[in-house]
Formats: sequence, C-alpha cells, structure tokens
Amino acid sequence: MRISVFFLVLGLVHTYASSSYGQSSVKLNLKIEGSTIEAILAKIESETEFHFFYQSEDLKKGETFDIDVKNGTVFEILDLILPKANLSYQVFDKYIAISSSENKVFVQNNAAKQQVIKGKVTDSSGQPLPGVTVVVKGTTNGIITDVDGHYSLPNVSSDAILMFSFVGMKTQEISVDRRATVNVIMEEETVGIEEVVAIGYGTARRKDLTGSVSSVGGATLKDVPVTSAAQAIAGRMAGVQVTKTEGSPDAEIKIRVRGGGSITQDNSPLYIVDGFPVDNISDVAPTDIASIDILKDASSTAIYGARGANGVILITTKGGNEGKAKVSYNMYYGIKEVTKSLDVMSPYEYVLYQYERRSVEQMKPTTELERYYGDFLDFDLYKQMKGINWQDEMFGRTGTSMYHNFAFSGGSKSFKYNVSLTRNDEKEIMLGSGYSRTNLTVKTFHKINDWLTFDLNTRLSDTYMKGAGTSSNSRLYHAIQFRPVDGLMDFVDSNVTDEDFEATNSSIVNPVDQTNDDYRREKDLAFYFNGVATIRFSKSLNYRFEYGTQYGDETDNRFYGINTTNVNLYGYQPIVSITKNDIKGYRLANILTYTKCDFLPGNNITVMVGEELNYYKRERLITSAKYFPMYVDAETALTNMSLGTADPISTTDYPANKISSFFGRLNYDYKGKYLVSATFRADGSSKFAPGNQWGFFPSAALAWRLSDEKFMNETKKWLSDLKLRASYGESGNNRITDDAWKKTFSITSGGLNVSGDGDGAIPTPIILPGSILSNPKLKWETTITRNIGLDFSLFKQHLSGSVEVYKNTTEDLLIKATIPSSSGYSTQWQNIGQTSNRGIEITLNTIFVETKDFLLSASFNIGFNRNRIDNLGEVESWEQTARWISTGGPSGDYLVKEGGQVGQMYGHVTEGMYSFDDFNYANGLYTLKEGVPNNGMLGGSYKLMPGALKLKDQNGDFIIDGKDKVIIGNANPKHSGGATLTAQYKGFDFSAFFNWVYGNNIYNANKLFCTSTYANYPYKNLLNSMNSENRFTYIDKATGDMITEPGQLAEMNKNVTVWTPLMNNIPLHSWGVEDGSFLRLNTLTIGYSLPKNILIKMRINQLRIYASAYNLWTWTNYTGYDPEVDALRYTPLTPGIDWCAYPRSRSFNVGLNVEF
Repeated sequence: MRISVFFLVLGLVHTYASSSYGQSSVKLNLKIEGSTIEAILAKIESETEFHFFYQSEDLKKGETFDIDVKNGTVFEILDLILPKANLSYQVFDKYIAISSSENKVFVQNNAAKQQVIKGKVTDSSGQPLPGVTVVVKGTTNGIITDVDGHYSLPNVSSDAILMFSFVGMKTQEISVDRRATVNVIMEEETVGIEEVVAIGYGTARRKDLTGSVSSVGGATLKDVPVTSAAQAIAGRMAGVQVTKTEGSPDAEIKIRVRGGGSITQDNSPLYIVDGFPVDNISDVAPTDIASIDILKDASSTAIYGARGANGVILITTKGGNEGKAKVSYNMYYGIKEVTKSLDVMSPYEYVLYQYERRSVEQMKPTTELERYYGDFLDFDLYKQMKGINWQDEMFGRTGTSMYHNFAFSGGSKSFKYNVSLTRNDEKEIMLGSGYSRTNLTVKTFHKINDWLTFDLNTRLSDTYMKGAGTSSNSRLYHAIQFRPVDGLMDFVDSNVTDEDFEATNSSIVNPVDQTNDDYRREKDLAFYFNGVATIRFSKSLNYRFEYGTQYGDETDNRFYGINTTNVNLYGYQPIVSITKNDIKGYRLANILTYTKCDFLPGNNITVMVGEELNYYKRERLITSAKYFPMYVDAETALTNMSLGTADPISTTDYPANKISSFFGRLNYDYKGKYLVSATFRADGSSKFAPGNQWGFFPSAALAWRLSDEKFMNETKKWLSDLKLRASYGESGNNRITDDAWKKTFSITSGGLNVSGDGDGAIPTPIILPGSILSNPKLKWETTITRNIGLDFSLFKQHLSGSVEVYKNTTEDLLIKATIPSSSGYSTQWQNIGQTSNRGIEITLNTIFVETKDFLLSASFNIGFNRNRIDNLGEVESWEQTARWISTGGPSGDYLVKEGGQVGQMYGHVTEGMYSFDDFNYANGLYTLKEGVPNNGMLGGSYKLMPGALKLKDQNGDFIIDGKDKVIIGNANPKHSGGATLTAQYKGFDFSAFFNWVYGNNIYNANKLFCTSTYANYPYKNLLNSMNSENRFTYIDKATGDMITEPGQLAEMNKNVTVWTPLMNNIPLHSWGVEDGSFLRLNTLTIGYSLPKNILIKMRINQLRIYASAYNLWTWTNYTGYDPEVDALRYTPLTPGIDWCAYPRSRSFNVGLNVEF
C-alpha cells in the first residue's frame, strides 16, 4: 500500500513541485546496533525532510544491522546498508523509493546501468564551489555540492547528462559517458567588470579598459518593439543622445556621441557591424544583436582615425555556440495609435474667423463670403456641427506591428553556426503609410585545425516602404488647416463646389485626397558579406585577414497626382519620377597580433599592427516625366512612362570614396593593476588633394587599479574594484563633398532649347562649372579628446558604475564659407575655426535584492554636455536661415557666433499685443504714437491696430527689424539620460525604462504657422488657441459689424489673451520657442517564463510570454505633437525645429520567446 501512495505523491511532485535539493547535503551522525532496515529508515526520516516508500514484503523481517556513520549524507548511509539487504533506491526530490534488487521500481526508463556519480566542482582558480546544483537532465534527481565542492549523486544511468548550475556561473551540461567520477570547473558569466566588450579590431574585458566605452547587451533590446537598433538604444548610455527625428517608419535616427564637433558637417558616429563600416544601423534587426559597444574617447576611437571623431558604434551580431542545436522563435504583435492631436478651431470659430479676416482686409463688413457660408446672422447654426477633424482622418487609424524571428544555432568546437531570419510588417497610423523588412543573417565559425580558423558572416536586408510621409511635402499643415466644413454645401444645395474653394487657395488642399494622390514606393536591398581567416603561428602570434563587401540597390518610385501641390507648376497634370541608386563597397584588412603574458613576472603585453583599405561608390539614375493625362493612376503612369512628356534622363556617377590606412596598438599591464595603451593611425583620403591626403592620429591612455593596492586592503570587504583612467588622443573627419579640392563640371539641360526640329521644344544639354569654388589646400578636420574616468564596483558588484569627465576640441573645421561674389562663386570649402565640447557622464548599476526567487535591480545614466564655438576665423558670426517656409517666413533665425553654441535660435522677444495706449485714434483710423515701436514687418494688407502682435524694440530706434533680434532659445539640452528598473520573481519578469532630455528648446514652427493668416491664404483653419474667446477680435459677434471705436473695441476684448492672427509675414519670436524637456516612459514590459519542470516534459528549453508598451507616456510642457523632434536636417546649424513632422505613435504589444 505504501508504494502505491508513493506513485500518487510522485505524480503530484512531477506536476506541481519545483525542485529543491537542500537536504541532499545534510550530514548525519548515526550510530545504531541491532536495528531493522525499517527502523533505520524511520530514524533518517525523523532527522531529515526525506520520506521513504517501499513494499513491506521487500524488507526482510527480523534481519538486523549495525551502523556507525559520522558526518555522512543520507545517500552515503543508504549505500552502506541497503546492498547488504539486497535493496536499492531511487530519489525523486524529497521522496526515496526502496525496492528489492530482484523487483526494482523504476518510474523512468532505466535500461542503462544505474550508478553513483561522484565528483568535485571548482571555479576557474581551483577553489571549491559549495551550493552548486547537480541534476540529471530530464529528471528531478539532483543534489547540491557540500562546503568542499564535493557531490555524490546516486541512481545515475551510464548515458545520462548532468547539469551543473550556480548563480553567476555558466550552466554546464556534461555527459556521464560511463564514468564514475565527473569533476567540473565552472566558468563565470561575463557580467560586470569581467564582461567582454568590443574595441577597435578586437575585444577586451571591461576591467582591462583604459578608454571610455559604453555597452548594452542584446538581452536588453529583445523586448523593445522597434524596427531599428538605433532607436532601441535611446537613453541607455551616458553621453549618447539618440533622437528619432519624427514618427515615420523611415525617420532618420540621429545619434550624437558627446555632442559632435563639426559645425556644418554630419556629426553622426562611425557605424561598424561585425567589423564592416556601414552608413546606418537601421537595417539591423534588434533580435540579431549580441551587443552594442560605443567608443567615446580618443583612446578608443583613434584606432579608427579619420572616421572616429564623432565616436564609434560597434555592433556584434549573434554567433553560434558549442553544444546541441537550438531553434528559437521570437514574435510580437502590436497595435499602435497616435499619441496626440492638436486642437483646432470648431466649425463655428472657423467660419467666424473667415468673416473677420475678410472684413478687416476691407475695413468694413463683408458680403463676399455669403456665397460660401451664408448670412452672418445664421452663423450660430455652425455651432451644432462637429466638423471633420482632418488629423483623425490622416493619423487616426489603428496601426499594427507583426514581428517574427526564427533562429537556428549550435555547433561543436570546430564548427559553430547561427542562422537568423526576421520579418517585420508595420501598418502605420498615417493613411497609406506602411513598412516591411526581411533580414537574413548567417554567421559561421570553422576551425580547420589548431592553427587555422574561418569566420563567415552574411547579412541581407530587404526593405519596402509605402507612403510619402509628411515632412518632405509639408503634408501636416494641410491636415491641421484644411476647412472642417464646406459651408452652405453642408446644409443646402448650393452652386458652390469644392473647386470653388480650391480655386481661391491652391496652397491648402484636402489632405486625404492629397495623400492618396502622393504615391511613394521605396525598395531598398542591401547585402553584406564579411570573411575572416585567422592563422595562429604560435600561442602568442596570430594573423587575421579580413575581407568584406557590400551591395545596395535602392529604388524610389514617386507619383504626384492632380490633388497634390507638386503639380501646380505643370498645368495641374500628374508627374512621375523613378530614382535608382546602386551602391558598392569593400573593405580589406591585414592584422597581426602578438600577445605575451608574464614575459616578466606579472608583465603582460599585446601588440597589434595592421593595414586597411575602404572603398565606397554610389551611382544614381533618375527617370522622370510630366504632363500625364489628368486622371491616370500611379501604377499605370509608372509602368507607362511614355504617356507623359519625358524629361532628359539624369545620371550621376559620384566619385569613389577611398581611404587607405595603417594602424597599430600597444596594450601593457602589470598584474592588471597598472595598464597602458597607445594607438596610432595614418589615413589617406581621396577627398583631399595630393599633399594633404594623409592624416595622422595618435592616442595614449593610462589606468590604475587602486583596489589592488596594499593600502586598499581594508576596503576589500566592500570594494570589489576601483580603477582610475586618463586618456588623450586625436581622430579625424573628412565628411565633405567629394572632389571639393578640384574644379568640377556638371551637365544640365535647363534654360536652353535650341535643338530638335527648330521649335525649341527639346532642352539642349550644356556643361556648367560647379557651384562651389575648389580649394586644393583643404585638409583633415581633427578632434582632440581628453578624458578622465573612474570605474567602481562595490559590495560584490551589487553597486557599480563609472564617472567620466571629458573635453573635446575640433580644429580646422571643414566649413562651406561664403566668399565675395567677385570670385564668380558664392561658397568655398575651407578649414576655418574651432569648436569644443566638454561634459560629465555618470553611470550607475545596482542590485537591490538578490535571492533564489527574487531579483530587483536598476540602472541609471546621465550625461551633461556643453558645446562652444571657439573660433570662426575672420567671419566671427553669421545668421543661418532654416527655410522651413519659402516666402514670408523668418530669415536668419539661427545665430552662429564665436563664443556661442551651435543651435542658438535668433529672433524677437514677444511683448504681447499693441494696446489702445499705443495709438492715436481719429476718423476711424489708428496711428502709432511717437516713441512706440513700429512692427511694420508684419506687412501686407492688414493695418497696424490695437491687438496686433507686438515685439520688443531692443536698440531703441522704434523700428522693429532684424537689428532687434536676440538669442531666444537653444536646441542643446543641459543633460539627457535614462533609467531602468528590472524585477524578477520566480517565472515573472518586469522592466520599466525611462529616458529624458532636459533644458533644450524647440522651435515650434507649426505653432507659428498655424496661428497666423500668412500670405493672405483664405479658408485655412487655425489652432484653437486662436479662437474668438482668446484672440483679439474686431467683429461684433451679435451683428457682424466691424468695430474700430476704442471704447467699444476695448470692452469687446477685455478678457483676451493673445493677439490677432491677421498678419502676412511670420517672424520668429519667443512665443514660438518652447521648453523641449521631457521624461518618457519609453518601454514597459511584463513577462512570464514557464517552469523548467513543465518545459522538460514538452522538450522545450525556454518559453516566455510577455506584454509590452512602447512610448507609453510622456511628461512635458511642450504644446506640439512630441518634444523629441528635429524635422529640418539639411544642415546641422538649424537643429530642434518642429515643422510638419510625422506624429509619433504609442504601441501595445504581446510577444512570445520560445527555444527548443
């Protein structure tokens, strides 16, 4: 009966219990004389948590035994007495089944021979490891090592696999292979200071770094529901500011490492993926990433010389692992919605504003609008109308995300592989907008013999983009300002049509029709191959040959139909263009590395020398045609270009960008306590004239591990590691126009029609000189970096972090300078001036609680950076125009000046609105009093009256003009950073990630444009902040009369808060510059992993389900769509503008991670 009860209990154990082996190592002192087996088992049960099950008839009645054991385990006692009684046993967690050797009870297949396996578990230094869990894989038979690291595990089949696991160590699986003794050396997990990070042309332990390197692991990125690796690292590393410039699927992700030193050139870092330089990392699937390491100081970046001035981002993709093949599948499905819409005026407010606009223009009540909107006295009917919210029509749909990743990995000591296939499909929130991408990555390692290995990596990315977005065509303001009602057409049959509205204002058109008629399909195919052959000449010396190649094929199909503003110059007939880019590149490197440990006791050295060649080439072909039939559709036009009038085919063969390099690095350390590194690189670039092609970039760094000094012995109880670092180095930048050092010519067909049949209908190609004067004296832009860092780890790495202080100086800036027109040119590339960046970075990581079932940890980083323009040569300063609108907009709205910063917004200070005290009134007209500044720059047909926008007169000349502009904003934040909170409880996991930017300003061009009449555009709507309750108005709402008499006008506007929107020009003034600080709950994730004992039955290694939310909430005072914006990027001199940017979305996702 008792054995039957055992089977029932056993079933419950397998179903519900989690394994616990704490009693396996309990030691007993047992001295018994003349006792039966049953009594001995009862004694063991009374002193331990074990329970025995057996058939009574198996225990021989009357047979007695003597036993004398000191400090022995339960299994040692059983091994001593049971064989004497011809009995055996099997362990199931805390339950032990006893049976006769002739009538064994086996719940599992025991065809193989059962035996006791003994052994010792140690760490890498040979020290014993107590508390290591030893389990027979696929069973609950297990034990824990004792204080000396020993274990003795009974009932193990000769072909079983033992699993050894311990906190902070790699889990190992070892086959018994008919052995009786299995000793194991546990390997530490690469975490904390032992973590291996990528550096230039190699790797290093974090504890051995002398330079500034920030890292994030692939596990951190796996649940972030974004399509770009660049977007996934936002806020995760100090000193690295990541900005998604807008919400569109193909939006540029702008990354700045410690600010960037160039004024007019690209300040993006150098991107290296598995050793190969790439233009961006948007086509790298986040699930393929093993690690991202960012090199920030010159000690780290100088090894990349010409390309490392703005930092280096190294991405290592996942490779194969030694062991059995693994198949993993990761997926998520999500929905997304727009985070915010701007509040616009209601139908009633819109119609009232149209009436007022026309009345003020005529300075009398108007009847012109009755045809469109009816009699003024009936305007109250519009209060009952909801109207059309065009933002909802454009951005209000529910988007979806579907992400799949299949990966196959495994291998042996001689061959490892990882194959990953990713598919991502996105339906975006904007009408007609979508995105899909397929990634295939194949990474293999081949060990041919003891001296030769091969690493091969192939990466394919196929991207398909749908939709034209908003920023390139200013689509957003149409969605904000298009009329919410059609006037009388919404009430009665009317002779007014849509064409009547459009005929008077072709600049504000129906955004839905415009979007449907603006067809864009972009397809980008990119292929990368990297191969590495490593020859090991000796234990100390190895040679690496690296070769990589890339191919790119980009096709952008555009169609503009009759409802787009693009066709206005072409008789309102459709136009088409097809742009193709072909990209080719390759990289070749030879690297020799010598490593010698203990060449003198405690002295270690590594020397690396190499040479490298990089080649990049782009070709472009543009085919376009115009004057297509009015109602042709996009597909027909693109496949039948002959339906339109063809333009001359445009081809561009861009000069190849070639860089030849020689480099070397020396690393030395003494017992890991004193560390020295030095690098040197020489780069020759085809972008400079002979004699100036070569740049030389040295660096040096020192590190001192104070925690290993004898005078720090008293701190070892709480101080795990303390290291002081200092570095100095130089790196370069050559990101300028190709062939800027020599005269260039181009072929154009515009403006001269003399060929053909004599009618001049066919443009004649002509040769024109380049628009920029050549400069053969151009040379490298050089960035000098100084860095001091302190790395620390406390309380057995439960608290760790770093503090960095740096100063970067960029000299010989490559600037497109304005030159006298007498030269026949307007600009020339020159080496002028100097900028600097200085700052502090702090990173903290902590584990608050760490127990068997519960883990609570957090990480935090913050970076402070200040940039300064130190010198601009003879120019000293200039005003830069953002040109977010072509005419009637601000000019010179950014100031570039010595002693200032890049990104200073330059405009007028808002003083509210003109009051009645500012004017004399006579005969129905207002004239400014003497001594009151005249803001005549608002211009146009609107008279200057009380209620008009008033700007501050800075120079006291009573004229508001460009001389009154001052710095009114700064796009540079005071600091930025991120924080992560992570918790795990048994199978549950939780993480919350926040990122922030503080102290920057946003130039809200949307706000300025959508709160003004601008160029007398009729029938456009405004933001609701300009409704009749808020704005200064000149119309009596009861009668429709235009009021000019001061008393009555003052009474009517006694509670208004904002000026009239009636103005033809839009100046930049401080009201349009807002605080862009924000705190974003970037990602929130909750997951659950099924218990191992359940997964074993399902033959699954891991199964986790999770839910996540992305861009869940943003705390900000910014009134626009989103404070993380940078819409105009044609020059780095005008950052922080919010103009027609694609609105951001918020997404909610559910996902699955499973591994077989």
